[in-house]
Amino acid sequence: MNEKITEPNKIIRFLSGKWMARDVVITADNDVHSREYTEIMEIKDPVTVTITAIGYEDGRDINRDMIIEMEDEVTLRQANFIAKGSKDGNCISLSGSQESRTYRFRLYLLGDKFIFQKDVVEERNLIEAQMSYLIRISDP
Repeated sequence: MNEKITEPNKIIRFLSGKWMARDVVITADNDVHSREYTEIMEIKDPVTVTITAIGYEDGRDINRDMIIEMEDEVTLRQANFIAKGSKDGNCISLSGSQESRTYRFRLYLLGDKFIFQKDVVEERNLIEAQMSYLIRISDP
């Protein structure tokens, strides 16, 4: 792609704002973790959103950048992890591998609601499932 991207893509624009998140993680060894927290997503550049999870880890805020590029396919990058997939209407399906694990993501962009689903697979066995339900508190 030769053109310089100057406007945030549809996914980055959708994610920007302040969200109330409800998160449930279930692991293969039957652990269930649930938490509720505020998440702020700010547009850093046309393909990057900076995510701040308020009080997420032992009361501390967690910050991370997520890059989402949309060309022929959708590419999601966080640090050295890359997942690729497609967008079909308001549903995005992605998959990526790191070490011996495969990570499958489904993102549902539903107006002022956002559902994030992640499955972690190792040796063809599901070892973790995460479902996050976010409700928009405010636009950017």
